[in-house]
Amino acid sequence: MGSRAFFILKESIWKKTELLAPAGDMKAAKAAFAAGADACYIGGSFSARAYAANFGREEILELVRYAHLRDKKVYVALNIMLKQSEMEAALLEAAFLYDIGVDAVIASDLGFIRQARSLFPNLPLHASTQMGVQDAAERDWPRNLGAAGWWRLGKARWGGWLAWPERA
Repeated sequence: MGSRAFFILKESIWKKTELLAPAGDMKAAKAAFAAGADACYIGGSFSARAYAANFGREEILELVRYAHLRDKKVYVALNIMLKQSEMEAALLEAAFLYDIGVDAVIASDLGFIRQARSLFPNLPLHASTQMGVQDAAERDWPRNLGAAGWWRLGKARWGGWLAWPERA
């Protein structure tokens, strides 16, 4: 492939790499942004970030304001498998996140995803690594189940990326 073809490919596929950092508290988020992170992801009420301090609503609002003033992004992990009894509270949390302008919600529960997509069609949803998507064959199944509008897919942590392009 010649250099011009590579440039066109690069421009069309790899627009800009985003440096995304985990943040367990406000101090860590601010440090990540100061060190050059474009975005951070935090845990909220329904997060798989079990060992992080996680953020309350006031802290999330403060971080979103802080980040957006600096042209940075905040993603909130709402990525556990929910019990039916937790669904309403999780959707209320999503409504709050949508209202304050969070840049995306990282989710894994298909019931939650379907409901959130219906209630908040403009809320960016990123598929969590917790979904266990391992290859291109699984990449589109959330969309096929009605969870249209994926902005980003987090591949499962196990399994190699090398298999992905072969099936794409």
